[in-house]
Amino acid sequence: MAGEIRFSTQATIELDNAIAWYESRQPNLGIEFLEEIENAVSKIAEHPERFPSEQLPIRHYTLRRFPFTIFYEAEQGMIQIAAIWHQKRNR
Repeated sequence: MAGEIRFSTQATIELDNAIAWYESRQPNLGIEFLEEIENAVSKIAEHPERFPSEQLPIRHYTLRRFPFTIFYEAEQGMIQIAAIWHQKRNR
């Protein structure tokens, strides 16, 4: 189910901040982080029901290389990315 993908304002801010932080630590690391996010979002769009949920309708996808989790909701052909959350932060 590939559908429209939307990022919440909060998710966009979190993404931009993480990219900038990684890029400040090592050249191109922010780009690598963004590529991993894009890959994860593609997987979510292909099979949104595949990933776990602690409380429906919100599901999550945990990145492998970076300590972040993507929280999203899938409804009627649309994926809403609610947050891109650093795993050391409290929910």
